[in-house]
Order: sequence, then C-alpha cells, then structure tokens
Amino acid sequence: MFHKQALLIGNDGYLAAGNRLKSCVYDVKTMTISLRSIGFNATPATDLHGTAMQSLTGGFAESIRPGAIVVFYFSGHGLQFNGNNLLIPIDYPSSEPLDAQILLKKMHRNKPRVVIFILDCCRSRDVFPYTEVRGMLFDGRPKLRDGLAAMGGPPSTIIAFSCAADSTSLASSLTRPNSIYTHHLLNYITRPNVDIDILLKYTAVDVQQDSENKQLPFIYSNCNESICLNSNPWPMMSVWPDVIQFNPLLSE
Repeated sequence: MFHKQALLIGNDGYLAAGNRLKSCVYDVKTMTISLRSIGFNATPATDLHGTAMQSLTGGFAESIRPGAIVVFYFSGHGLQFNGNNLLIPIDYPSSEPLDAQILLKKMHRNKPRVVIFILDCCRSRDVFPYTEVRGMLFDGRPKLRDGLAAMGGPPSTIIAFSCAADSTSLASSLTRPNSIYTHHLLNYITRPNVDIDILLKYTAVDVQQDSENKQLPFIYSNCNESICLNSNPWPMMSVWPDVIQFNPLLSE
C-alpha cells in the first residue's frame, strides 16, 4: 500500500486591517478530518506567520516518502506576482510569502507517486497594496495581478485552484462555514475508488453551478495513471449523481 501524506494550512487571522478571513481555519479542520478518515497522515496548521510557513512546508517536503501519495492544501490569501503564485502568511508584508512553484518542486525531490496541490485562495489583491511588494522587484515597478497564475509542475502533478487563473474566489456564506470550493470538495474527497481527476472535475462542476458561473475552478494534471485517494477492495458502486456542465443559458 502506498503511503499517504498531507499538509494543510489555513490562515484566517491576518494582522493587517481589513484582511481577516472567516472560513480558512474551519476549511483545514474539516479537510483534515476527511483525509484522516481515508488513511492519510494529515498535518493541519493554522494562522501561520511567514517563518513558520517556510519552516513547516520545508520540513514536510523533506519528510515525503518515495512513492507516497501527497496532498498539499492551502486556504487563505493568495496573490500572483511576476508570474509566481504567492501564499500569504498572516504577518505579511512583515514576512516573505511562500512561493507555490518553488514549494511544488521541493515536494517532488523525494520522488513521490503524485503530488496533489490544492489552493483555495485568491480572495482579492486589493487588500495588499502594490507598495507592500515593491521591495521584491529589481526595477521597483509593481507587477501584481488578480488571482493566481496558471501553473504546471513536474511529472505526476495535479493542481486544483478554487477559481480560474487570474480571477478571485467567493468567500464563505452565512449559511455554511466552509468556502464554496471546500464545501463541495468535502462532498467528494472520501468517495471510494474514484480517480482524483474525476473527483476534482465534479467538484468544479458543483462550484460553477452553485456560483452561477461566477467561480470557475482551474484544474491541471500531468499524472498519467489512475490515483484514488480512497481505494476500496470491494467492487465500485455507483456513487455519482447525474451531473452535466452548468450553462445558465440553458437553465431558463
């Protein structure tokens, strides 16, 4: 049996005025419960400062076993800067953000079977003024953009954004404590004998329909084998409802 490892980070308590979020810590709590229920060695962490995020993710990457199924999940603020995707700690801009592309490469160093990289972020760029990141540029000109940049990865990588590249996601609602993306992901993440690519596509369809086309999740995969997070030796049962791509023009 393949070893299953997961690291989950949720940041709600941003220190700068107006930047706090509401659902990210709860997103991590509920995702951790679900992943542990299907055999993952899941490590949750919440409201991390920059140094803690760097240390925790670096240590996790080093701990990955060869051939492992690896899940990294982040819920919080995310930004796109000069084509790099930045995951924001709660004390930003006093500390450096986490570069998602660099982290993904580190997670592949020990040759896992697959790395599944789930980013439920991209709330808004407006909460972090351009002036706060100018120190990261050689020419002093800001190049910050909405949302995350489309990204790929080394072979055997699966990437899921909660919204389309270069766009922002919806926050949690008053009727449910999770973000819209994690709410729907939780409905599928423990389904037995379902390929992760299919699982993420059904999540995306539900998010698209629930948001009335306001939020369109992004999925990238170069994993050429079937990966089931919850493999069950019993014959696969029919667990999927009839789902079609949502088109508001056809819903009248």
